[in-house]
Amino acid sequence: MLIQIIGQNLDVAFKELSIKASKVYESKENEFGSKYQVWELAEIEYEKLQLTEDYDWKDGYGWWRNGGCNHSKDGTFEFNVNENKMIGFKNEFHYYHSEEYLSELEEEGEEIPSYSTFSEWFNEYMSLSKEVNLAYFAHSLADINGLTKAEFFQKFEG
Repeated sequence: MLIQIIGQNLDVAFKELSIKASKVYESKENEFGSKYQVWELAEIEYEKLQLTEDYDWKDGYGWWRNGGCNHSKDGTFEFNVNENKMIGFKNEFHYYHSEEYLSELEEEGEEIPSYSTFSEWFNEYMSLSKEVNLAYFAHSLADINGLTKAEFFQKFEG
């Protein structure tokens, strides 16, 4: 079985730590100068990665995550992200969900605004910005949308 992880700047880490992994996705550079990556590893290689001691993980190795988030308390909502329909977590505190705003959109025949990328949705709609948190959301939302992590990023990040 192959396992997909999300991270950044892992090329050197995998080479120097002798971990066999395939990069199956890399985003374009975002406004912060970062690129998101999805890597695929066999279970044995994933175990080697998990067992890597903190003192062996150099500063320039980047970061990785393979866990989801539990942000589903407010339910889900359909969003337009990168010109595709994405099921995402509903943020009850966002003005999109106020009755007044939704009524106004309906009267004017407009749709809820769309987002050019998943990271834009994450920053602007969810009001979150930490990249490791983005990885947790992507992990969970890939499952909800019935996609692998690589497919999720290809479809919604571009």
